[in-house]
Amino acid sequence: MSDGKYYVKAWIADVELGDSSNAYNKLGKLVGVKPLDEIEVTVKGSMYDDLNN
Repeated sequence: MSDGKYYVKAWIADVELGDSSNAYNKLGKLVGVKPLDEIEVTVKGSMYDDLNN
């Protein structure tokens, strides 16, 4: 990863349980959380430098 600012995002996607063959199928679709969290990361000097210089 080259030097710079990057954003790291985490989320939980929707989960369709209605097609399941167990008791969870009664729950139907579970709606996820978007975005769950987001942070800015600054990279300065990384393994990228070692491999590409």
